[in-house]
Amino acid sequence: MKSQNVSYIPAVDHLRGIAALLVVFYHGTQLIGHQLLGQPNIPLQRWHVTDNPFLSVILEGHTAVALFFVLSGFIFAFGNRDRRLQWVPFIRNRFLRIAPLMIALLMLGAAAFPDRFSLAGFTQHLMLSSNAKGASNFGPLTSMFWTISVEFQFYLIFPFLLYFAQKRGAAYLRQMIVLVVALKIVAGLTGGNIRDMTYWSLAGRLDQFFFGMLLGLSYRPGVVRLAIGRTVLLAISATVVMATLYFFHAKLGGWASETWLKLFWPTVEAACWALFVFAWLEWARGMNESISRLLCGLGAVSYSVYLLHFAVIDIILRKKLFIECDSVLQTAFATVAVYVVPATVGLSALTFRLIEEPFLELRVRYSPQPQKELQTEAIEEVPAEESAARQHAEPALT
Repeated sequence: MKSQNVSYIPAVDHLRGIAALLVVFYHGTQLIGHQLLGQPNIPLQRWHVTDNPFLSVILEGHTAVALFFVLSGFIFAFGNRDRRLQWVPFIRNRFLRIAPLMIALLMLGAAAFPDRFSLAGFTQHLMLSSNAKGASNFGPLTSMFWTISVEFQFYLIFPFLLYFAQKRGAAYLRQMIVLVVALKIVAGLTGGNIRDMTYWSLAGRLDQFFFGMLLGLSYRPGVVRLAIGRTVLLAISATVVMATLYFFHAKLGGWASETWLKLFWPTVEAACWALFVFAWLEWARGMNESISRLLCGLGAVSYSVYLLHFAVIDIILRKKLFIECDSVLQTAFATVAVYVVPATVGLSALTFRLIEEPFLELRVRYSPQPQKELQTEAIEEVPAEESAARQHAEPALT
């Protein structure tokens, strides 16, 4: 089921699948690790820390949310850079993409936790404002809704941002990044909570979408022609991401800390991920087809994985199903790998097939203008017999 609006790029599905797994390992390692330490409420001052740069990527795996936001800005800008979008059908498609599974889990949460129900809080979720204070808390069934709200709030303004960028050039987006950072500084200087503002809101995350849009407007597939060049570029970009996350983790205190430097963190984080996305898009052109299909399948169900993994982790914690290893973090990591990931992916395959996919078939064309050849040249063609699970090019925060 290919999108009617955006050319399918397998590498984008690869990255969505990888990002979803990173979120699962991040939450699983932190939550299970603290349960094993007898700290189920995870006091912020006891956030897991490490001197291992590789492990810091897992322990600060919330960074995958930034990757999702960069990907959203990229794929929409890349697929529509020569088009004029119609706002109503565009928003209709976005609603069909994210709302069905979200509403299903919301209804389940209201039934499972009736004592937490309030009409105002329930309605706030329906209005896709879960990231604002007052939304009903239905435990692990709604824990990830805040990111969906940030994503949808971006959808509401994307057609306008694209139009302005088309009219004024990419410089408009670069200037907007500077403006967003400046406004965050102003908000911080007025006494706002810097950590929460930059993490939970569109105001704090908007520059991450802008970086994705900048990449989407400028990207030309196949610009790195030599295989060795693509490999070196990927290695450099991965090192940059890991080194930056390690600095954030070891020097800035990670997510749990509050520092004025976090006013700039979303911007730095987005720049690193934009570089990595570019490198992966180029490198993945030479990927083994079997591995590519596997990652594409994971990417297709990544939205379900993203929304459901918290519930699976919660069950593991309640049942104390742990894979005992030499250390707390090793036990947590192994438990996620052996129990959480397979269970979440299996359940997600069902929700994708039975809830997401039928509504995805109702999407419509939101641009009357055909794409120019420049947009589609050198993009990998997907064989007609490919599974429908691979073919959802339009992103959601998955």
